Amino acid sequence: MAAVRERYPGVRAGVTGGPALDVDELLSITADMKAASLLSLVGVALLLVVVFRGVVKPALGLLALNVGVVWAFAFAAATVGHLSIMSAPLAPILIGLGMDYGIHLLSRYEEGRRLGVPGSGRARACARRRTAARSSQRRSASRRRSTRFV
Repeated sequence: MAAVRERYPGVRAGVTGGPALDVDELLSITADMKAASLLSLVGVALLLVVVFRGVVKPALGLLALNVGVVWAFAFAAATVGHLSIMSAPLAPILIGLGMDYGIHLLSRYEEGRRLGVPGSGRARACARRRTAARSSQRRSASRRRSTRFV
């Protein structure tokens, strides 16, 4: 296109068709996904700082969350090879749901510290049970909703 513009300066030309639309769609999705991911990460971080009244424990939870999100995207890239418009909301969803276990773990750890329980082994076990119970509730609710449309 640059060569055409130089040769014919008064002519406005563009590219259209499937590949051009795919590139435009990808650029738009990428920009929106970055904004949504950043907004959800900042929202979760602020919520954790307010609820846990500190910065260190939420920062450690967010570090683990970011590692998990990177692993999820690495797995998606290795298995699927690319992201599409259907996978664009993956990062904000992972940020919101991925912090669930961290919130349970931090809450149980603080509760154990208040009660004088040494170590955090019980906190991890309790957080795993709570997260598993919550996940099974979500799955059963999802099954009930999906059977309405069959």
